[in-house]
Amino acid sequence: MLFASATSAVRRRALIFAVLLLAALCAVGASWAGSAPADPRDKLEATRDKLEDVRAQESESLRPAVGMEGNRLAMLLAVLH
Repeated sequence: MLFASATSAVRRRALIFAVLLLAALCAVGASWAGSAPADPRDKLEATRDKLEDVRAQESESLRPAVGMEGNRLAMLLAVLH
C-alpha cells in the first residue's frame, strides 16, 4: 500500500512538472513571436535604410582621403613636368 501511494505521488509530481514546463515553453514562444516583425517587407526596408546610412557614412569618411590622394598626385605631376 505504501508503494502504491508513492507511485501516485511521483506521477502527480511528474504531471505538475510537465504542465509547468509546457506553460513556460508557451510563454517563451509567445514572447519571441511578439518581438518578430509583422511583415518581412518591413524588415527588408529597415535593412535597406541601415545599408544606405552605412554607405553614406563611408562615402563621407572617404572623401578627405580621396582628396588628399588627389593632391599628392597633382603635386607629383607638377614636379615631373
